[in-house]
Amino acid sequence: MSAAKDRRTAVWLRALRTLLFVGAMIAVVVVVGEQIRPRHGETTAHATHGHGVLAQVRADSHDVRFATPLTLPAHARPTDVVVRTLASYRSRRAYPGAPPVVPHAIDPDVFRTQDCNACHERGGYVEKFAAWTPITPHPQWDNCLQCHARAESTPAAFAASTFTSDAWPSLGRAALPGGPPPIPHTLQLRENCLACHAGPAAPLEIRCTHPERTNCVQCHVAPATVPAFTRTAGASR
Repeated sequence: MSAAKDRRTAVWLRALRTLLFVGAMIAVVVVVGEQIRPRHGETTAHATHGHGVLAQVRADSHDVRFATPLTLPAHARPTDVVVRTLASYRSRRAYPGAPPVVPHAIDPDVFRTQDCNACHERGGYVEKFAAWTPITPHPQWDNCLQCHARAESTPAAFAASTFTSDAWPSLGRAALPGGPPPIPHTLQLRENCLACHAGPAAPLEIRCTHPERTNCVQCHVAPATVPAFTRTAGASR
């Protein structure tokens, strides 16, 4: 009788340990879920492009490794957000590489202080425009209106001319199928590649599918190095 009772006790103890283990696992899942769930009043926008979930890249100290999840106000739907395209990107530049015009009105205080980096250094969703703020690739230059003209002042400030822009560079142009395309522009004031090529404010056509790889020029050849790899006529194979 004592042996049978000991066996029953052992069975109950094993069952109790199993229940305690399962309960502990459930508690861990609940705690972790509370930590990663969006805060009250926010909802995660699962916008994707290519194979990567988009991240809003911060330009803190010119370090592009910082990123935060995409969040929208609770009442905003991802389908309502204005998405930048390459056409809108080019329409705000007089020629390839030109500083874009400011497409919105400038608050008098901002005009006086030129504190554009308050929005454009880290980006974020702007409910007034239903759009994500483009991140500047050069936040160290804070005299912004020296190069960026207000869009509403452009027609009155400049007379008509016969000026025509250079053709915009074509995309892609990889040397081999599936290879990394070369960089079609200079890198002056655009050293932070992810400011334009990653995040929700990046134009759709040039969003990078692998923003976690921040050493872009390791694979993408800068235009200044292209002549070094150009085959000359009559060169031996």
